[in-house]
Amino acid sequence: MKNAGFTLIEVLVAFIILAIAYSALLYLHTLALRTLIRSENLFAGVLKLELFLAGEPIEGVEVKSRRFKVHNFTVQEEIYQLTEGNERIYFRLYRK
Repeated sequence: MKNAGFTLIEVLVAFIILAIAYSALLYLHTLALRTLIRSENLFAGVLKLELFLAGEPIEGVEVKSRRFKVHNFTVQEEIYQLTEGNERIYFRLYRK
């Protein structure tokens, strides 16, 4: 005859299931927080590059330029780069 309550194995199985579920939720929360921080850095960097291209003086913007030919057309590529947090943001502009 069974006494009231749960056996030790039933309690351990339930605890393991709760621990796995909690670990998955903690992982998803951490991933969402990292994505939020990355999105904020990218958004801030894009805003700074847009201000730079509009003529505002912004520190930390690197400008690289090069010319190359594509099917007898000379193309000028300008790369505007900025580091915001751990993210590298850049715009590429192509002109004839």
